[in-house]
Amino acid sequence: MTQPAKNRQARVWSMNTDRRESFLSGLKIEERVQAFWESRAGTSLRQGIPVLALCLFGGQGKLTGGAMPFAPALLAGAMMRGRAVPYAAAGCVLGALIAGSPAMLLACALLFALYAALRLTNLKPNDLTCVLAAGLSAYLLPLLFAQNLYDHIMAAAGGLTAMVLSRMYATALRVRLQDRELLSPEEIISLSLLLAGVLTGFRQLAPWGISPVLAVLLFLCIGAGWLCGAGMGAAVGAVTGLMLGVTQPEAPYLLPGMVLSGLLPGLFARLGKWGAAAALPVALVLAGAMDARFLTWQRAVEGALACAGFLCVRESAWERLRAFVSREERVRRFAAMTQGGLRGEMREKIRQYAGLYGRMARSLAASGAGGPYAAVSAALRAMAEDLDTPVQDLPELSREIAQDLDAAHIRVEGVRAQRVGEACRVHLQVHCRQRDGLCDKRLRQVVSAAVGAPMRASRAGFCPKEGPCALTMEEAEAFAVDAGYASLAPDGGQDCGDTLTTVQLPDGQYMAALADGMGHGLRAQAESRAAIDLMEDFLLARFEPEAALSGVNDLLLHRDKEESFSTMDLMLIDLARGTLRAMKIGAVPSYIRRGRRLLSIAGDALPMGIVEKVRPSVTQLKMQDGDALILLSDGVMDAVDGNEKWLTEEILAMDLRDAEGAARRLISHARAVGKHEDDMTVCVLRLVRRHG
Repeated sequence: MTQPAKNRQARVWSMNTDRRESFLSGLKIEERVQAFWESRAGTSLRQGIPVLALCLFGGQGKLTGGAMPFAPALLAGAMMRGRAVPYAAAGCVLGALIAGSPAMLLACALLFALYAALRLTNLKPNDLTCVLAAGLSAYLLPLLFAQNLYDHIMAAAGGLTAMVLSRMYATALRVRLQDRELLSPEEIISLSLLLAGVLTGFRQLAPWGISPVLAVLLFLCIGAGWLCGAGMGAAVGAVTGLMLGVTQPEAPYLLPGMVLSGLLPGLFARLGKWGAAAALPVALVLAGAMDARFLTWQRAVEGALACAGFLCVRESAWERLRAFVSREERVRRFAAMTQGGLRGEMREKIRQYAGLYGRMARSLAASGAGGPYAAVSAALRAMAEDLDTPVQDLPELSREIAQDLDAAHIRVEGVRAQRVGEACRVHLQVHCRQRDGLCDKRLRQVVSAAVGAPMRASRAGFCPKEGPCALTMEEAEAFAVDAGYASLAPDGGQDCGDTLTTVQLPDGQYMAALADGMGHGLRAQAESRAAIDLMEDFLLARFEPEAALSGVNDLLLHRDKEESFSTMDLMLIDLARGTLRAMKIGAVPSYIRRGRRLLSIAGDALPMGIVEKVRPSVTQLKMQDGDALILLSDGVMDAVDGNEKWLTEEILAMDLRDAEGAARRLISHARAVGKHEDDMTVCVLRLVRRHG
């Protein structure tokens, strides 16, 4: 009989007749609470309780003289946010009731009644309506209890303060950290202001004169300086200090102390957490020097508590917070990643085109028509290699260059320094003053000193020598070229049939090309200029020199039905290694002067525009510091009837310290001693090693 009674008792206490379980388990309290918490009412409660707590404590703040605009401002901010407005109204009413302010209690009730009336008519109050309603309620209702002029003035001050605070509180209440990754400076300041206003509700809590509220705000200033830098730290300090000043009129000296408490930790943030923490005592001492009432033993204890709390927070927690506030850094990193992705996509596409042209060249190799396709394939591969070079922005170096340029009285409008592979590149926007050689002299000196390496202006950019100037400066190579030239037409006019160009190529090559068109005058000038322009375009597009010469030859072959040909001197100097690659097609010999020695560079190929395939004479040699390369057109050699001995003596007698003067002297002497029946051009290129 005993056993059945026990079984019956177990079934009575069980909600499930199939299993024996306790009464509490049968009620399934956890499941019911979880279901309520996820329901609409639970979600509203979960979102509303924090707002109620914020408004409860924040609504108790008072300004100097007794005005209390914080409760209406908080409620207006919640109305602009559009969520948890009943909870905000309840918190503000309770806060005003605890603070003993019937005027603010009526103001909050009036604001909530306005909100409810608008919502019942399916209208949503806009931000301007909420701001005006907060200001008017914080001003008009205290007038019911005003007894003198001072009360009227304080009511007006409270109304204006409510209007300003309501907009900032709305910004703070709209922030939802769960769905955010970046916080703007306005949102950070608004959140700091909201937190400071809430903490003022605990201002009466001060055992032995030590204020936990002030310790927390000092901790907030250190954290803002550590995470966001000196500027944001000072801004947060100013906001919290202002809040303390208006709520504690007996302590106006708190404002400069809080500003210093955010500024100095930001300045010392580079020294790490200990450096930022050590900056707080310095800030307190400086604030005490400004007003002795600030530096007391209670303030020292509050500062020690703030430093201890700052150091006790784990580094991982600070890193999670840094993700919210380092907006500029993260946006810049994302932009760099996006730019890198675009470069990668373009690089792969160019490589696909290079492979396509390479396959076409191989398929046509047997017929001899694959040369142009192979040239295009090689140029595209070179472009892909350029895009494969990593590019990194250097903001600190950019700032240093801008400061140095400003100190040198060079008006700078923009600086962007980058690390391209292993080299440095600087994009500049400066303001040139007349033709004073700014871009060639002082600018290069200042930028080179800041970078720590000799810099030169690259081909990219534009410098009018007067007004806005956009330049790109790159690290200079080991060698530089001092170039000078002179030319003369048979009739002494300007229509010389020879064309000369000197160009700094992107890959550190210095190109000098001299073309001599058939005959002389305008027709010869057009032929030689077309050959030179096309050669320059080919090499700037990263074509191989042989392919570029082949392309120029095709142009001259198919340009018109008349006979058209041109000689070509192509000199490529590697400025990093000091090597020379000379390619001659139908041109007269060139010379290299090395001290008192003279080296000759000759070739026997036919001029371009005569045969289908050109085979240039190629000479490669190592140049030395101070070597001079002299290019001549056939007009100079014809003027002296091929007297090479006279020509070599003149070259050895030239003063190479003035390259352009030496070129003019050689032409002048050739004209004086011989006949002048063809265009004459002389180019002198002196190789100089850079120092420092």
